[in-house]
Amino acid sequence: MREGEVMVLSLEGRLDAQGAVEIDAVLKDLLRETDSTIIFDMSGVTYMSSAGIRTIVATEKRMKERGGRIHLSCLQPYPRSVLDMTGFSTVLSIHSTRKEAVRAARATVGREIGVPGHAPLAVQTRGAEFVATCTGQDACTLDITGFPTDERSGGRDTGPAIPVTIPVSACSLGFGSPGLPDDDEESAMGDFLSVGHIAAWVLPDSGDTLDYLVLEKNVARIPLATSFLISPSAPPGCEVRVHAGSPGGITLSDLFDSLHEIAKEMDPRYCGVLCTSFCAESPDVQTLNPAEGTPPTATLAGCAVIVDAAALPDHLGGVVTDALVRHLPGRPGIVPRATALVFRDLAAGEGESACEAVARGLSSDVQALLRHLSPRTRIFQATLQLFVISDIRLHTGTTIVFEGDVPGWNPDYERITKSVHHDCSEVRLHPISGGYSGSLVFRDDAYDRSGRREMPFVLKLDRWENIRAEIEGYEGHVKRYIQNNATQIIQKARSG
Repeated sequence: MREGEVMVLSLEGRLDAQGAVEIDAVLKDLLRETDSTIIFDMSGVTYMSSAGIRTIVATEKRMKERGGRIHLSCLQPYPRSVLDMTGFSTVLSIHSTRKEAVRAARATVGREIGVPGHAPLAVQTRGAEFVATCTGQDACTLDITGFPTDERSGGRDTGPAIPVTIPVSACSLGFGSPGLPDDDEESAMGDFLSVGHIAAWVLPDSGDTLDYLVLEKNVARIPLATSFLISPSAPPGCEVRVHAGSPGGITLSDLFDSLHEIAKEMDPRYCGVLCTSFCAESPDVQTLNPAEGTPPTATLAGCAVIVDAAALPDHLGGVVTDALVRHLPGRPGIVPRATALVFRDLAAGEGESACEAVARGLSSDVQALLRHLSPRTRIFQATLQLFVISDIRLHTGTTIVFEGDVPGWNPDYERITKSVHHDCSEVRLHPISGGYSGSLVFRDDAYDRSGRREMPFVLKLDRWENIRAEIEGYEGHVKRYIQNNATQIIQKARSG
């Protein structure tokens, strides 16, 4: 069937080799030359094999060649777990409901989302010219890890360290440092910023010394210890270039208001929250906490989260809104979160992204300072990568729930379990018997931050010498007799 110009296929049964052949035949009969977007309603699919994945990926490639893509909706737990294990869930457009998939698909094929190939949107407002070009990316979720301390009293974000990983395709800001936390020692955390594959942070007692990490281009995610972090879950959907009409520039406050107006015009999923990474030239840098050495004119490269409270849906109000903005002592109202590296002697390149500017600045040994920008900072020209946020997920750490009595549980086992599931909101452990090492053995059911159940597995915890002996006995003797039907050990680790 079709929903307007969008083709929708409702699949049922097993998506194995035979099912893949049947889908290929249906697509051959029904797919038009003008079709660039397809929805696969997966609510009736109970099983998926590698052959099914190949068909989905091949169809995605065909649609991308036409400037579109496929959208999957209503995945059941097992097919979803297969996509998660193979890594394809990070590259495919997956939606929890058919309605969401239809909305995203219509946006992909329509002018309202600014599909590549359509003319950029040019706007002149507030004394500046804005040119917005959209890339046709899908809806983006904003992840909030932890919660900021009370900034009204001048507090720092020094809550407990939460392990998290963030994609290098986005940006982030908050309080943390690279590397997963270690319970044996307190994690050293400070003001934190990431743009692309570069992370920068300043520890509280470092004398304003900037630490930074440049990851290899083939690394997809950055592991962090953080007490508070805001990060988009997907790549940006729009690039905006700004040129002020006068040498005095445009304030960040006016620039952010203009971005809200552009997002309303270009993306029907706009709900009052935007995130942006930016590279900008400023003739007048102002910071929230004026610090010695901040240059008045500089190139800025950073990340900002901006909120239009009037456009927020009800479910994103309250505590969520409080995390997205700053409440400063002695100042009425709220202030957007905008963190940037400030380069005194680095000219911004035309159309240069924040990541490109930071990489060039750090490699040329130009002094960089990490600062929280005031909305009164003025911008002469800028290139911004815009993330239009459609939903927000809160992550306050991993909760472990026991489904039965667990004698022998200890803090080491808790640390290991949370480390294995550092990107999950909840882990349910069901005690079972098994193995000859005397290990604690569980059926492990984990749920990601969106509440989706991950593929269950068996978790064993014990002293390392006992676990190692069981692994050696299993792989050296038992497994070679069971052969293809043998249980696979997917991960083993020693802690301490």
